[in-house]
Amino acid sequence: MKTRFKSAVDVWVLLFLVGTPVLLIALGASKLDSAPGAAYFQMGFGVLVGALIALLSIPCYYDMDDQELTIRGGFFAYSLPLNRIHKVELANGLWVAPALSVKRICIVMDDAQSHMISPKDREAFIRELEDRCDRSLRLGTTQS
Repeated sequence: MKTRFKSAVDVWVLLFLVGTPVLLIALGASKLDSAPGAAYFQMGFGVLVGALIALLSIPCYYDMDDQELTIRGGFFAYSLPLNRIHKVELANGLWVAPALSVKRICIVMDDAQSHMISPKDREAFIRELEDRCDRSLRLGTTQS
């Protein structure tokens, strides 16, 4: 059975992601009378930035079944085989990742690759992952 974990969302991250394109569009609109060409360019750029942010961040969730963990961030999705997960660590940071919160989990694979995610309930996610892996995954903490 598949379990879905939604990404946690920090308010300030949401405000930044939504506010940036809105600010660009509003600033462009304020220039419509004085410089219409520049205004339309800036508003178009704001729409483009908003679309890019949406494509990279909506939806953001993590699906887990008995074989793999699928990480979905916008139109990107990739799967991690559960039998290759070496350990998980609680983490806090601003690393680029399919995560909408700075409270994250670092998943370290057996080849030392790591993946950052931010499930809404980190403890429940780790418990489910350990249950499905049928072993402890040696919790640690990573700070930026």
